[in-house]
Amino acid sequence: MIFSMLFFASSLIQSTPLDLPPLEEDFVYETLFLDVALSECPFVGKKDIKSELLHDLLQIEKAADIPKKYRGMVLAAACSESGYSSVARGDGGKAVGILQLWPWWSRKYGVDREDPHDAARVWTRQIMRALPRAKRKCGKRKAFVSAWAWVASGPKGWRCRAPRHYGRLKRWQRIVKKLMTPEPS
Repeated sequence: MIFSMLFFASSLIQSTPLDLPPLEEDFVYETLFLDVALSECPFVGKKDIKSELLHDLLQIEKAADIPKKYRGMVLAAACSESGYSSVARGDGGKAVGILQLWPWWSRKYGVDREDPHDAARVWTRQIMRALPRAKRKCGKRKAFVSAWAWVASGPKGWRCRAPRHYGRLKRWQRIVKKLMTPEPS
């Protein structure tokens, strides 16, 4: 089903000029991105993942004002951390949920770690809160990915680095861009 949706969406784009109105282009990009996030996540396995959940996670990113070039970051992190499973356990049972949040997240921020929507809202909010400090410490160019890394894995000395999920997000974005590019006639 995923591949048929990918084929349909890519054929729709390839048969129409790319001067789509911005809202339509965003819708097509988002639809393709969701399909790629489901089909390209190697950790999903045979679990029944609802595409509605992935769509909701993208909407949470939009509501948090995540910059457009980093949209899909929650999906990339959730793929790597849990294969999109809200009941996943890791780190000896300490890390729980789609983003593998530790117990201190519940104590400090009141997050329900097994609720993927709540976890994503708190996680993205913390990235946006860390952004001013990241701008001061790392400069404007590296600020967002550094804030993301700090929230995803703790400060670790507040180094200016990209999170381990960043490569997956960029790979998925390249696939979607390729699908959206019309083939030469």
